[in-house]
Amino acid sequence: MNLGRELGNAVCRLGWELGARRRPLVHVVGDSHVKSFAWLSGCVVRHLGAATAYKLCDPHSSTRSREKLFGELRRFSGERHAFILAFGEIDCRVHIYEQHVKGNGAVSMETLMDETIARYGVVMKEITAMGVKFVVLGPPPATKQPNVYRRPVYATPDVHKFIYSEFNRRLRDYCGRNGHRYIDIQSQTGGADGFSRPEYAADDVHLNRSAARIALRLAEEAFES
Repeated sequence: MNLGRELGNAVCRLGWELGARRRPLVHVVGDSHVKSFAWLSGCVVRHLGAATAYKLCDPHSSTRSREKLFGELRRFSGERHAFILAFGEIDCRVHIYEQHVKGNGAVSMETLMDETIARYGVVMKEITAMGVKFVVLGPPPATKQPNVYRRPVYATPDVHKFIYSEFNRRLRDYCGRNGHRYIDIQSQTGGADGFSRPEYAADDVHLNRSAARIALRLAEEAFES
């Protein structure tokens, strides 16, 4: 447990409880990209580990991401709570290209993206059926992070740029077709070269708190619409 993050969540919840409560408390749940939302007013964070969009529907995932997510959804249900789902970046950075290469290119990266989004969509539909208010946060822009984890297969920066951009486009279209709210943080924080802009970078892969503020504002606007 990260005590600093839990303290931040407690402070944010207390501030929200003491406030006018005109807006729902926003729970940001997902992979490590939720950490940039820590201590922002009006939201709390729940880091579910190295969770992927592809495995989110799998009850046997090693990260237990599905179990953790639905535990949060059941714990904080009702009109006073809303959720930002932050999944898919790990799929873009690691797994889509890795599976494409391991299959000797037999399955295109576009097909793998669609399969990933369809599996993510299963969870979106389940959450919708629960009556929980949520938005889908698209992955951030690509970065030029090298293969720091020494993966046996790892895309070049230009291939990453294509995957992140195309995955976001397909995820946005999927959400639009199925009535799910979607936030495009990539277009808000990416540069003309297609990579993350330095002023929004927390490190060589994550966005910073300034980017999180933009995402939170867009989420709150979406919840009010």
